[in-house]
Order: sequence, then structure tokens, then C-alpha cells
Amino acid sequence: MKPFPLHKQNKYLKGSLLSLLFWGLLLFSLPANGQFAGGSGTEADPFQIADLDQLQAMRGAPNSSYYILIQDIDASASASMNGGQGFNPIGWFGGSFDGQGYIISDLTINRPGTYQAALFTQAGSQAVLQNVHFVNASIQGGNRAAVLAGTLAGNANNVSVDGTITGNTHVGSVAGQIDSGGQISDVTVTANVSGNGEYIGGVAGLLNSNATAEDISFQGTVSGASRVGGIAGQTNSGSSITNAHADADVAGSGSRIGGLVGYNNQGNLENNSTAGTVSGEEDVGGLAGRNESAQSVFQNNSSEADVTGDENIGGLIGFINGGTIERSYSTGVVSGSTNVGGLAGFTGYGNATIRYSFSLSNVEPSPGGGNRNQFGGLVGLLQGGTLDNTFARGDVFGNNRVGGLVGQMQDNAQVNNSYSSGEVNPSAAQAGGLVGR
Repeated sequence: MKPFPLHKQNKYLKGSLLSLLFWGLLLFSLPANGQFAGGSGTEADPFQIADLDQLQAMRGAPNSSYYILIQDIDASASASMNGGQGFNPIGWFGGSFDGQGYIISDLTINRPGTYQAALFTQAGSQAVLQNVHFVNASIQGGNRAAVLAGTLAGNANNVSVDGTITGNTHVGSVAGQIDSGGQISDVTVTANVSGNGEYIGGVAGLLNSNATAEDISFQGTVSGASRVGGIAGQTNSGSSITNAHADADVAGSGSRIGGLVGYNNQGNLENNSTAGTVSGEEDVGGLAGRNESAQSVFQNNSSEADVTGDENIGGLIGFINGGTIERSYSTGVVSGSTNVGGLAGFTGYGNATIRYSFSLSNVEPSPGGGNRNQFGGLVGLLQGGTLDNTFARGDVFGNNRVGGLVGQMQDNAQVNNSYSSGEVNPSAAQAGGLVGR
């Protein structure tokens, strides 16, 4: 066969390369709306998402544009995507995502150990995520695992989540961590949330400084090691949780476990309530495991949860380290070993105040060993703090330093205008109708 002339080979190759370059540039320059059901990504004409493929296409689309769902999304096929790893998280997002009230069902992310495994890995300070509902979501990740956003610095409102979320640390249903200035509101969650570390919350693992959560409802289970809460694992300085309710079984293997917040570190808690059960080892409370700082606001909160643990166990708060607790109450059964109170286990360090508050909780020793010291109908150990206009009506049982209102007072602690009316274990050493010691 006669060989193809060299000069013609070169012309053929040049033509092929030009053709490939042309089509490559054409494909590269196709508008993003070719990946979606419609729209151009502006506020007036948002990209329209109608199915799972289009939702996944957001990962490679402009990340500061406007997006809307135009119908319910069946995401059940995500379980087999990417070799069984499920949906590939969208990445950083700084635009608007409006679900318009539609449902995303059966979303699966199966990426154990992956950082920020969620629909969005990060939602920036300008991001708005709203009007979207998740049903039967299944998320397995590493640190900052969640359904909606691994890290949220923007706003999320009118969001509901139903599903199971597991991770390492900073794990929540809506967000693994809400960063400074981030806000969530009008959120409803029914979920099982678990982590093998700390900062585990039914809604968010951590509310960082000045983050806010308002009008929140959680029902389900939450488990982790330390800093575990029905709504948040921890709240930091200036953050707030308002008008939230958690009906949950919250369990931690370590310390700072609460029905609402594991560790309230200078945050503000107002108009919140809890029910269910709370269990841990140290600093365990029906609403907050530990409450820190004289500057934090803590008022109009209540707990009906049954609380069990070892040391510093309270029907409302396990350990109060400063601050004022007011217009709050507890009603669940409280059991522990040391510093156990119907409202608070340990109130101390001189500047803590409880006022206009009460407890109807029965207080009793937890099963097993332990000293079983400092049991009080309102406070187990009152160390330099103040009770003002308070009362306790529950029965109190313990071995030593058992009081109808306070198990033990020390370091110039004060009690004003307060009373107790429950039964006190008569066989306990150092027992009193009002104060044990």
C-alpha cells in the first residue's frame, strides 16, 4: 500500500487538533444552565433543579449564584453513586439555595472519616439556605458531619431534617459547626446523631462565638463522648439558643452532657425546654451539663428530663460556674453519686446566683457505689453562691449531707426567701429539712 504523504499527514493532524480545540472550547463555554432545568443563576432567574443529577451538578457550577428546587428530589440513587460513597458534597457555597418547600429524600453520603461530609461542605457568610426538607437522609463522615452543611457561617431557615448522622467530632444534623455570625431559625429535626468524640449536638455540634439558633425543635437520640447536647454540643461566647425544645435521649461517656447543650461556655440560653433522658459521668444536666461565665444569660428555661450520672448532676444544670439562673425549673428524676441536686448539682466559685426558680424533681443515689454525698432538693453543693426566692418540693435521698433545699453550703453561700417541702432521708448523716450541712 502506498504510504500517506507526510505533508498530508501533517495537515490532517493540524486539522484534527484544531477541531478538538474548537469543540473543547465550545463545550467549556456552554452556559451553566445547560446542566439545570432552567434559569441563568441570577436572583430574578435562579438556576432550577429538578433531579439528583442536577443537584450534584451544583458541585461544578458557580458557587455564588441563586438556585431553587422546582420539585421534590428523589435522591435514593445517591446510595450507589461514586462507587458506593454516595453524593459528592458540593463544596464551598456563598450563594442562595431555596428549596421552595420541596423535599430531598433518601440522600446518602457514605464517606467515613471525610471532613465536612454534608450537602454543602461550607456555607459562607453570604450564603442563604432555606425552605428545604430532608427525609430519610443517611450521612457518614468524619469531623463536621451533617446533612445540610459541614460548616455554616451564613443563614439557614425553614429547614427540616429526618435521618441518621454519624461522624467523629463536631457532628450535627443541620450543621457540624455554626461559625461566628451564622444563624439558623425555624428548624425541625427528627434524627439519630452520634459521634465518637466531642462536640456532638442534635442540631449542631458547636455554636461558635456570636452564632444564633432560634425556634428549634429536635426529637431523637444524641450520643458521643464529651460536650454532647440535644441541640448543641457547645455554645461559645456571645452565641445564643432561644425558643428551642429537645425531646431526646442524650448520652455521653464523659463530661459536660446536657439535654439542650453539653457545655454553655459564655453563651445565652433563653426560653428553652427539654424532655427525655440525659446520662453521662460528670457535669450532667437536664438542660445544660455545665454553665460558664457571669456574663451569660440563662432565663426562662425548663427541663422534664430524667438525669443520671456520677458527679455534679442536676435536673437543669450539672455545674454552674458563675452567672445568674433565673425563672427556670426542673421536674425529672435526678440520680447520681456526688453533688446531686434537683435543679443544679454544683453551684460554685462565689458568683453564681439562682433566683425565682424551683425544682419538683426527686433526687436519689444512682445504682452502684460511690460516696453519695451532697444531695439537695434544689442544689447538691452550694459553694459561695446565692439562692434567692427559690423552692424545692421533691423528695431527697442520699447517704451524707442531704438537705431538702441544699445538701451542703460553704464559702459564705447565702439562701434568701427560699423553702423546701419534700421528704428528706432521715437515716442520712448530716441531714436537714432545708440544708444538710
